[in-house]
Amino acid sequence: MDISIIVCTHNRAKTLKETLLSFSQLKWHKGTSYELLVVDNNSGDNTKAVVAKFARENPNIRYVVEDKVGLSHARNRGILETQGNIAAFVDDDIAFDECWGQAILQAFKDYELASCVGGKNIPVFLEGSPEWKIDDVAGFYGDTRFGETPKFIEFPEYPFGLNMACKREVFSKVGLFSIDLGRYGGSLLSGEEAEFFYRVNMAGLKVFYTPHAVIHHRIPAERTKARWILRRFFYQGVSDVIFEQMKGRQSRQELFRSALKNFSYAKRYIVGDFLYSPRKLRWHLKKIKPEGWADILYKIGRMRQELADAVLPNRKSIKI
Repeated sequence: MDISIIVCTHNRAKTLKETLLSFSQLKWHKGTSYELLVVDNNSGDNTKAVVAKFARENPNIRYVVEDKVGLSHARNRGILETQGNIAAFVDDDIAFDECWGQAILQAFKDYELASCVGGKNIPVFLEGSPEWKIDDVAGFYGDTRFGETPKFIEFPEYPFGLNMACKREVFSKVGLFSIDLGRYGGSLLSGEEAEFFYRVNMAGLKVFYTPHAVIHHRIPAERTKARWILRRFFYQGVSDVIFEQMKGRQSRQELFRSALKNFSYAKRYIVGDFLYSPRKLRWHLKKIKPEGWADILYKIGRMRQELADAVLPNRKSIKI
């Protein structure tokens, strides 16, 4: 089989329905063999019924359940369940450009050195833009901003998970996605793609970007609010520490020192010199801009994870 497309989903049947409808409109060259596997990550809604309806109309659509909750668990299950020479990943809240699939395959054909390929992602805000300066949070919505020229990219640049593909043998060489990172339940933990492409880079494998493989990422209103964005910054701090520990574990003392620095930073910006003056403290807090709160929440996220790693017993190094 030429390509297997893996869609992981958890309790988003309505959103998934739109994605599957978009998949049915993809255009393929004659003779291309393909499939789409929906990995239901233990949903409690009518996801199974939605997929069954589309599968009756399109035999290229399959369904499997992964009981272990977590995006990385679901992606890894998809890799093991599919047979395509290329394993591609998209999110359950996207719309395909009709030429997306062929553009991914063409990139691998034209650039034989490419082990992985990423496409162009365009955020589509369903109910208005974010309550934030978009340049500061574009990555949170999958906007790669790699331009309009096909090119090889090198880490720390890498494709985002809503639009990436790898040759099957890549997983044999570098392994699967880390289950210590990635979305889990209601958390906004991330970093599994960065960690995966870090290993791809360390293995000397090439990653290619093609602007011709276009995905439209549908962003609901709740993900444009400052509350969601601030939570995302907090979990980015958590994710970055986990990733850094994977690359090279720090001692407990180093983690404590770094956590103390982050605590001092957050305390200084939140409280300032107004701890004993409630009126001035309220005035000070009102003056902190959203970007300032983002930086504070990021530092607090780092501190939280550093302390957790420092105090957990039987710390085990993760080799990648």
